[in-house]
Amino acid sequence: MALFTVSVRRRWFGEELDQKLHEFDHAPGPEELLELAHTNQLGGGATLHVRETRGHGGSRSYRVRDLQALST
Repeated sequence: MALFTVSVRRRWFGEELDQKLHEFDHAPGPEELLELAHTNQLGGGATLHVRETRGHGGSRSYRVRDLQALST
């Protein structure tokens, strides 16, 4: 059972699309998010959105560039 969903929002011809990248059964850490960004070939300007699937606790956003800075 997935508890957390990671997605990226993209603009396509003026429309904002929310693309689900992965589901986790735990809160993903920065290393997992960075690996997910690399797997999906996302640049430093991309923002990953982590949401709890049950709606408790809201959502968090992480810019790939900031995750890269944390890993060095």
